[in-house]
Amino acid sequence: NDVRKEINFCRKLKIPIIGLVENMASYKCPKCNVETEIFPATSGGGAALAKEEGIPLICSLPLHPIIGKTGDNGIPLFDENTPVKILDSYKSLVQSIVSFTK
Repeated sequence: NDVRKEINFCRKLKIPIIGLVENMASYKCPKCNVETEIFPATSGGGAALAKEEGIPLICSLPLHPIIGKTGDNGIPLFDENTPVKILDSYKSLVQSIVSFTK
């Protein structure tokens, strides 16, 4: 509901919406490689909301220790041994923002 409220707020004020980013979409255990939804979607998740609201789902960002570690230490995420899936998600986010600003 909070995201839906923000979408409505932006629309009322005619603030452009680039798209939706689903944060902490999943967690992949570094020991067993099992991917789990930590916050299971109660209403279809980011993809369903984006479709319902007619806005693009830019990416789903996973919950991963390296994201916190790099942020806490001021190290660029792309300088670490970051899993490709995470890098691809962030690249998609950045590309969407850059495309929108052109």
